[in-house]
Amino acid sequence: MTMRWIASLLTAVALLATLVTAPPAGAALQGPFAAPRAAGASLRVVVPLARFALMPFRAAQEPATPALVREHGWTRLGFEVRDHGLGVYLDVRGRAEFDRAEVVFADGALEALDLGRAVRGAGVYRLVEFEGEREVLCVRLLARARSPQAHVDVRLGR
Repeated sequence: MTMRWIASLLTAVALLATLVTAPPAGAALQGPFAAPRAAGASLRVVVPLARFALMPFRAAQEPATPALVREHGWTRLGFEVRDHGLGVYLDVRGRAEFDRAEVVFADGALEALDLGRAVRGAGVYRLVEFEGEREVLCVRLLARARSPQAHVDVRLGR
């Protein structure tokens, strides 16, 4: 119980630090803190894939995902989730590079994310967080291995 409380506290502190950091004068907010868009407008979010070490997670699917192999280049990965959570996280083993991601929600909404070809080593990284619990149908990624092999799994934050 104590570790869960500490993890929640650290997550709240990280979120608060993000909220109170002001953009440079004249710059518009980007990402999840941007102004709402008109209905029908496309949504493109650039995600830094921040690392989270102490947060309660639940595997979104069985961990038997196929390996990314460096020689195969860019590979499309699909993860059927069909569960709800407070955010989607990537569990990386090995070293992988991420170009794009899509999160499909049960209400039909789709969030397209430009990951900026971020290269990440072993760890758990935030893909997207929600203001409240949302049901996620699936997550699609475009990624490639930067080590001889890499594995990527999707997890939901609770």
